[in-house]
Amino acid sequence: MDRDLKLNCLIDSKLLKDIQGNMAKITNLAYNIIDFTGNPINKYCNFSTFCKKMRSTPQGMKMCYSANAHAGLEAAIRKEPYIFRCHAGLVDIAVPIIVNDNYLGAILFGQVVTVSTSITLPKKLP
Repeated sequence: MDRDLKLNCLIDSKLLKDIQGNMAKITNLAYNIIDFTGNPINKYCNFSTFCKKMRSTPQGMKMCYSANAHAGLEAAIRKEPYIFRCHAGLVDIAVPIIVNDNYLGAILFGQVVTVSTSITLPKKLP
């Protein structure tokens, strides 16, 4: 990777913050933009109370950063959005940011809680 090519140098951080904030309002989802190492490049938007508490401890923060880094890298390898469950069980989506075949970071959004349901099929279908 071209180490001189950094996400925070290529993108106007104010514009990025505005777009991120507007998307969070429109979708009611949490948004976070990370560099290629998993570190946020700006303040996250619309995080759930649970996720804020999780990130309030050094161990929780480390697990969140690691989950985001892994998901961003997986999205980059696939070259498409990657839907995943974080270590706490919430569903997120990582969208890779790739410029000139260099993975620079990812946009992560979600923090969705899903409920698993089981469906019981009738013994005999009509």
